[in-house]
Amino acid sequence: MRHQSSSKTWSPSNGQLPSAPRRVKLSNLPRNHSPTTIQSLVFGGALETIFYTPMSTTAEVLFMQPKDCAAYYSATSKGIDYPYEKRTVSVELSPEIEPISTFVRWCIEAGETRAVRAIGVEEKWTIPAMTRLAARKGREVECVTD
Repeated sequence: MRHQSSSKTWSPSNGQLPSAPRRVKLSNLPRNHSPTTIQSLVFGGALETIFYTPMSTTAEVLFMQPKDCAAYYSATSKGIDYPYEKRTVSVELSPEIEPISTFVRWCIEAGETRAVRAIGVEEKWTIPAMTRLAARKGREVECVTD
């Protein structure tokens, strides 16, 4: 069988490995940032991993799918206003092409996500109420944080 090259990104239907970046680097973060503050700056798709070192001013985010990474970078390539103080966080697209693991492929096929962010929720919604809402339709919820 002859190897054929494809310029398509991986999807459950075509089974191809991604041919576009899935990682961005965030710079000019405050030294006291956390995974939660990093997640608050990232939107538009499911994340595979957040790489960060405490007291560093940078972090990297690996999206599950290249198309989500591309859309995020397109929306933030000029930077993101940091919501907690006056600064702009820079966003840089990684040139590396990273393969999608079998587990992540399964998550994509099953429509699984690792995190959901709720914005603008009224204060009357308690953590237990949010957990009950998230667990509807048999969804498994690992944790809900504020």
